[in-house]
Amino acid sequence: MTSRSEREELWKALDYLREGDTLVVPSLDRLGRSIQDLIAIVSGLRKRGVGFTSLHEALDTTTPGGRLVFHVFAALAVISSLPIKRDCDLGSQVKDTVFDLAA
Repeated sequence: MTSRSEREELWKALDYLREGDTLVVPSLDRLGRSIQDLIAIVSGLRKRGVGFTSLHEALDTTTPGGRLVFHVFAALAVISSLPIKRDCDLGSQVKDTVFDLAA
């Protein structure tokens, strides 16, 4: 994830949010520098009871459909970041990540 000093104003905004709030951004690229950044930030918001909406992508994690789409993004990120090796248990890693985000 991006260091706090690199995007100080973003971290101030994220710290300001309270349970029941929704963070709205114009597009996903305005929030995270990578898919891993996005997953970490949005899952952190969810654990705090904060919703997330991206206007450009019409992604809204306060709805079941929006959470599903975000889980698909997370699963794809896990798949793309895994080294290809024979003993890799991909299904387990994807399942664990998706269920961690759903918590």
